[in-house]
Amino acid sequence: MIPKISVVVPVYNPGIFFSDCIESLERQTLKPFMIVLVDDGSTDGSAEQCDVFERLYDNVKVVHTSNYGVSHARNVGMSYIEDADYISFVDSDDVAHPQYIELLYEAIQNDNACASWCRFSEADSFLAYSYQKSSPRRVSSSSLCESVFKKNDIFYLWDKLFSVKIIKENHIRFDERYGLWEDLLFCFKYFMLCNDYINCVDEELYYYRQNDNSIVHRDANAKDRIAQFSIASDILFLSVKKMNFRCIFTSLLQQMKCLVWLTKTILKCAIKKIIVKK
Repeated sequence: MIPKISVVVPVYNPGIFFSDCIESLERQTLKPFMIVLVDDGSTDGSAEQCDVFERLYDNVKVVHTSNYGVSHARNVGMSYIEDADYISFVDSDDVAHPQYIELLYEAIQNDNACASWCRFSEADSFLAYSYQKSSPRRVSSSSLCESVFKKNDIFYLWDKLFSVKIIKENHIRFDERYGLWEDLLFCFKYFMLCNDYINCVDEELYYYRQNDNSIVHRDANAKDRIAQFSIASDILFLSVKKMNFRCIFTSLLQQMKCLVWLTKTILKCAIKKIIVKK
């Protein structure tokens, strides 16, 4: 039986890279059951391009929304995957290896893992050579949760395959208050609530493009720190409910770091004002 795997792609001004993304999904050795393109109010012609892809491919569904942000777009996309068994999230300017879905599906099927993930690299290093099938590396979801805020690359959204059943049963959604670290919070909730093993494919199957506005590639500002503090609070709440003391400690430590940074920033601004007045 062919698995029903859906891919949700939030679309906001991906520019010239958009077609590369969709073509890489249509070239999959295990073809997606549905590709949901959620146009988040694009202004660069991508909205019209979405409609072209919908006419061109039978498995493409397009939804147009106003610009409410990536979390809202992903939530909208998730509402169209009722019949799917698994879901993956792909950014509209990234590229997937032809075996991306196939190998992630085989990994999640191995010992009935609750999720699977793969290695990734920058899009400039994309090589479409064929990978030999191998046994995935098994990691407990609890150990991943305990690495939150330490190994943030594990909590990227776009290199994974998730179970739709687990998402539905636990009512896991993207928190639309956040435009940063929203993927970290989603993955943490999923890993914490699935309480099982996750299989890793030790091959580069996902290729991303650098976003200069990402927190990874610029200095954090006050808004970033406040968002991070709020997300740490959400993670603390979940950790207390599950009595995961390592996660409790990690989230408290992250909150302290944010508070120290904000205090230093406020003091610096106050000192500058005093100097200016003098």
